Amino acid sequence: MKTPLTNNSDFRLYILRKGGWMMLAIYLGFYGVYVWHYALNVPYLDDYNAILGYLVKVQQLPWLDKIGAMFVPHNEHIMWGTRLVGLLQYFLIGSIDFQWLILLGNVLFVVQFILLYRLFPQQKATFWLLGIILLNPQYSATSFWAMAVWSNVLVIVLATLTISCLVQKKALWIGIVLGILTLFSNGNGMMILPIGFLILWWQGRTRKDIFYWILASLIGGLGYFMILKSYPTHDTFFVGNLLLFPLNMTAFMGAYAALTTGLAGQVSAIVVGVVILALTVRTAFRLHQKRQTADLALLSIMLFVILTACSVAVFRSEKGMDIVIGSRYKHYSSLAIALAMLMACREEVSKRVPVFIKVMGVGILLTMTTLFYVKDVGYRLSTRWISNAAYHNILYQSTDLYSEGKDSPMVKAAQEAHKRGIFIVSADDDLRRQLQKAQVITGDSLSKIEYQAPQKFYEQSGRYLSVTHPQLSIPTKASDGLYLVLEYGKQTFMIPTSSKRNGLATAWRQKTYFQKGVEAETIDRLLPKTKFGISWLEIKDNSVRRLRP
Repeated sequence: MKTPLTNNSDFRLYILRKGGWMMLAIYLGFYGVYVWHYALNVPYLDDYNAILGYLVKVQQLPWLDKIGAMFVPHNEHIMWGTRLVGLLQYFLIGSIDFQWLILLGNVLFVVQFILLYRLFPQQKATFWLLGIILLNPQYSATSFWAMAVWSNVLVIVLATLTISCLVQKKALWIGIVLGILTLFSNGNGMMILPIGFLILWWQGRTRKDIFYWILASLIGGLGYFMILKSYPTHDTFFVGNLLLFPLNMTAFMGAYAALTTGLAGQVSAIVVGVVILALTVRTAFRLHQKRQTADLALLSIMLFVILTACSVAVFRSEKGMDIVIGSRYKHYSSLAIALAMLMACREEVSKRVPVFIKVMGVGILLTMTTLFYVKDVGYRLSTRWISNAAYHNILYQSTDLYSEGKDSPMVKAAQEAHKRGIFIVSADDDLRRQLQKAQVITGDSLSKIEYQAPQKFYEQSGRYLSVTHPQLSIPTKASDGLYLVLEYGKQTFMIPTSSKRNGLATAWRQKTYFQKGVEAETIDRLLPKTKFGISWLEIKDNSVRRLRP
């Protein structure tokens, strides 16, 4: 009887498989704890309008109208999934908890991993690596943002389901339904329409099947743009940097390799993007020669990523390549890397790669993943402080200080959701409550205020206000924080602080993530035009202090 111990090669393969899957199980547990630890139960940016604003609007409406309102555009996107999950949570528990929405949204990455595993079961020995590639904090700007994870990741899952259904020649009506759901889940969902047509055409499906797909695509596509036309949004599409389109598109594909911003990150992204595209072309040739279903599925999912890259390179690159390779879009690059890895594994030459090269590749992947976490901790903390400060200003002072005033939909959504009990911020994240219980300490004379000439800041014009303190340090616990308080009589505006990060060696030696000294900055466009005072709100180790001059 043959067992895993029949010979040495079988034994090594058995150990690699079992060890890899055990490592992935441990990693997934760690990732879940990391997400829960740093996920914040406070709305962030588009969460105000896309989730809270939607629930305020439909709270008293019949269920049919609630469902219809899911398809009202948010900017250029229609995102029924984001609104549906918010509605379901509110229906089940009577309020919105963004921390749970974020955690459950990250389960979509696991669903995507399972879908790929079921599509390509031939690479079981190394498939666990794809789990680490698909779930990492490189794209935490998306994975820790409730609105984004339930649209940008859901659309990938639905697109993969649609492709899987069509490639495996399941009932066409199921593929059409999945395709329409993909279309209305995010702005790039429409990419599934031409991909579905190409799959059916390549398979030589009947004219009837192709006709039904084209008909559904036309109805769905026209419906999508008619809805957008009914709810016009200005300044949504910015076409720019078309001369750099090939570089931006390629960098989008390889953004996973961009550990830093600037030229080094851009070059790394472009090089990896070229490798991904080269493997894609090679797989296309193999599909032409062997016509294998697995290659068709790989190319179809990769085409979805490529078309998304093209749209970002056209409509989101007006501010340069660093936006294209930013963490907001890196989950697409992670998927492209995973698909490219599957493409490489299907090549016969991959079987002749020396073991030490493969081990080195795994080592590089694990090292990069570790660096992703180290880098992301600071981003998670700063995002928490930005979110808490913005919510305080929006809820209690009717402004976010940068672009939204008292008449904005964002302010109305937050205040009405609070009034109706749809979302109530916790005591720990309510900065007004923290101010009320803070121990006041006077005598601070180290704060330095600079009020400079008008300039562009956060895309808004106004006088630039910077306040620094050389001795204060930013806390590194997820529940702590440090904020500048601008005092205009009884009005208090919160400004998040920032500081430079220590290098890895210094951080390890000093046991501190940030350097000593902090800065808080904002503009005065939406601030009262009167004299103001300042203080610092420090939340640290279960104590709250307010430092005054």
